[in-house]
Amino acid sequence: MPFHGRRILFEPENLVRASVDGFHLPSQKNIGVAATVGVRFCCIMLNPIALIIGTVLKTAFHVIRFVLYNATLLGLDFMGWFIGWMVRNVPAFWIIVALLLLVVVGRILRRWGFRSF
Repeated sequence: MPFHGRRILFEPENLVRASVDGFHLPSQKNIGVAATVGVRFCCIMLNPIALIIGTVLKTAFHVIRFVLYNATLLGLDFMGWFIGWMVRNVPAFWIIVALLLLVVVGRILRRWGFRSF
């Protein structure tokens, strides 16, 4: 049976038939935790392309998560600053807030069946 790195990496039934040193022998059966861990490690080491791709994908995931997290924090920080500036410097801000609240309350009451708004 030929060695297929992808099959050994992603199909758990092939872990039982693989040896600890990474060579795939149909007659040899290594059952146990040490054999399974050894096979996974050896298979990754035998396929450096999978190791490189996995490392790149994991690093990209962490970089994207870090950027999105910080962008969200910066966006919230700017939004808080902008609302604070509006409250202090725009006299019509509270009128706009009151009108928006009236619209929201009117839609809620209309959905509940009150037709007064």
